[in-house]
Amino acid sequence: PKFSEYIGMTAPADKKAIYMGYSNIPFAIGWAAGNGISGPLYDKYASRTEFARQYLVEHFDMTRAAVEEIKPAEILNTLALKIGEGTTVSQAKQVLWDTYQPWFIWVLLGSVGVISLIGMLVSYRYTESE
Repeated sequence: PKFSEYIGMTAPADKKAIYMGYSNIPFAIGWAAGNGISGPLYDKYASRTEFARQYLVEHFDMTRAAVEEIKPAEILNTLALKIGEGTTVSQAKQVLWDTYQPWFIWVLLGSVGVISLIGMLVSYRYTESE
């Protein structure tokens, strides 16, 4: 609400509707791009389920089709059993963490944030000098 209020206050009186309408376009672009990009990025760099499936295929010679049939809720239990008798789900998660380094997703997300911040600072400097 405060953002819309700010836009309404700064817009010329005869163009308030246009300003208010256009003010939401960056949000729409961000939400659409974010939703379209974040899911595949998560699956590739941070999904425990996908990592477990990949580990089963790579280390236990299971076919991808067989691994895909395992329900997501059961994939970690299956991995723990395949790793060895007595292996807990927590230990299986640690194996996945050590093998695939899912922390990397935060490097990607942080990079987007830093690049955005730099872009805003450059934009601010450019518009202030005019």
